[in-house]
Amino acid sequence: MAKKQKIVVAGVTHWAQPLGYLASAWERFKRGPTPPCPLCDERFVDGDVTLLLINNYKIFPNVSIHRDCAGPDGLDEDTVNQVHCSYVKAKKMYEEATKIWFRLH
Repeated sequence: MAKKQKIVVAGVTHWAQPLGYLASAWERFKRGPTPPCPLCDERFVDGDVTLLLINNYKIFPNVSIHRDCAGPDGLDEDTVNQVHCSYVKAKKMYEEATKIWFRLH
């Protein structure tokens, strides 16, 4: 898959842009560890082939996923739904942690 791929899920256009990942660049500029792939939960390493999944924050933040996690045909509706479920779960965990912190302080 060399070109951008487009898919529409729930009326929202998503784009997948293939990229080579440079974890060392992320760590240098963002000053922290690389984020994990939301599908397999493994951190990215230099040279990983990834897809930048773009939907302009309409359903979830733009995110990178491993190319192999997207499935044999590239981006599909199941992949988008899995990323969305992962985002919803992480958002709930963050909200719960924030509530606990504010109750303690």
